[in-house]
Amino acid sequence: LGSGLGHLAWGLYKLGAHVTCTDTPDGDLSALTARVQSWLAEEKSADTAGIENEGRGSIRVQELTWGQQHWTASPISKENAEYDVLILAEVFSLPELHEELVWTVQKLCHANIEIWSIFLNRSFSFM
Repeated sequence: LGSGLGHLAWGLYKLGAHVTCTDTPDGDLSALTARVQSWLAEEKSADTAGIENEGRGSIRVQELTWGQQHWTASPISKENAEYDVLILAEVFSLPELHEELVWTVQKLCHANIEIWSIFLNRSFSFM
């Protein structure tokens, strides 16, 4: 949730994971989409040069703004997908969005999901 510029998502994809990157239209969604498309194009060029992605995962970018009021605007709301892992990396910097974040996490949860979260309170973390 909140993939930023996609570095973590790309790394997981390269390891063979099937990754859905999310961000908001008001956040980094357009930059994230451009970055992932650029990396995929570079990878395709490398494939034709005989360098293959060993893991053969998949990666896609989807719009997702946290909270019930934004849920139906996301393509994710129309899927029946159950995610194996939900990763929250550096998503706690805006306390005013915590309720929306919790709602979204609860919406995506099921009995077998793993949730990984990390936040480091640094001088530039706004907390």
